[in-house]
Amino acid sequence: MFNKPAYEELERQVRQLKRGAAHRERVEARIFSALVEHSVDAVLLTAPGGQIIFSNPAAHDLFQMTYQELVQGGRNAVVDENDPRLRDNPRITPVSLKA
Repeated sequence: MFNKPAYEELERQVRQLKRGAAHRERVEARIFSALVEHSVDAVLLTAPGGQIIFSNPAAHDLFQMTYQELVQGGRNAVVDENDPRLRDNPRITPVSLKA
């Protein structure tokens, strides 16, 4: 049915491509992490419910809060979700605010 050497070569190539893709993803994750960690801009990663999942050192400096304090307080500790200026800001994604 299959030419065994050709099939085995295809399997080898697929494994090699998967290893390359996994390596590329690890490198990209390290680069992204370094950019965010060393950014002068505050970065908060939040869940739709308002839980803070990640904050970088610039966010800690800006809000004068530790990571633990930000996680405990959630997004409401640093953002007034009732501020009408947020609704009109194109930089705020719709999922980031409650409807």
